[in-house]
Amino acid sequence: MKQVGTALLLISVLAAVAYLIQPEPPARAPDLPSPATRALDPRDAPHLLEQFMARHEKATPDEPGPRFDREKRAGLTEARLLGLAMPETMAPLLERVAADPARPPRNREFAIRILGFLPGSDAALARLAPSSPLALRTLCDRDRRGDHLSIYLAAGDAEAISRWTDPEAVEKMKKLAALSEEGRRMAERHELLSSSGWAQQLEGILSDPCHERNTLTLWALRVGQSRALPGLASLLRDRLDADVPDDFRDDVLVALAELEGPLNDDERLRLESFGYLGDPAARLLELLAPR
Repeated sequence: MKQVGTALLLISVLAAVAYLIQPEPPARAPDLPSPATRALDPRDAPHLLEQFMARHEKATPDEPGPRFDREKRAGLTEARLLGLAMPETMAPLLERVAADPARPPRNREFAIRILGFLPGSDAALARLAPSSPLALRTLCDRDRRGDHLSIYLAAGDAEAISRWTDPEAVEKMKKLAALSEEGRRMAERHELLSSSGWAQQLEGILSDPCHERNTLTLWALRVGQSRALPGLASLLRDRLDADVPDDFRDDVLVALAELEGPLNDDERLRLESFGYLGDPAARLLELLAPR
């Protein structure tokens, strides 16, 4: 019995010693933040912009398909998110690209389109407008109160002027209608807005994706927003609920979101997926993360 006790004691001692001298487990590497939680570095902005412009150069102009999908294929989605994530860095960079005559025209147009999404970019677009019809139209798309009507009048841009019925706009449109076919077409829009039934006519265009004047949908959306068309959010909600083929479905969806109208889960998910809802920096980092 004494020998058994001694043996048990010896085994216990050896086990204790073995436990004390065993190597410590390797230190666990610290967890790296997921791509969506890392911060964007403003120093990367020029490189990223060049990358997105290169993709835009390769994209087929005016490729058919829903708006959001076309933007994604052409690099516009990521560039827009980059601009929204760091507007103070991107706005002057985009203006320099847009104003650089050494740049290819598509690079300059790309920069103007991204500028159009950024808050506070009206001044930059106004500086670019005298030498760029696209900058002028982009400025007009943002201009809900006609603050820059003098620029559209000076340029004689019939499409931009067609959204306003101020006396000087009416007078200018009459002159443009006498000069060109485009002027005459834009004058018809002017007549619509000047009529007593302008609201009902806009409602007809906006409520029906198959309307005979469906090509005026984008114009009607912008005019409807600038004129605070009564019941606009409800009208757009009904159009989306109709669930019929609609070339302007994404545009209607963006307008409804801007009006803070009701969205269903699928619509909210689509807006978030393409970065029209949520944190632009987080969504951009998700899109840039290796797959």
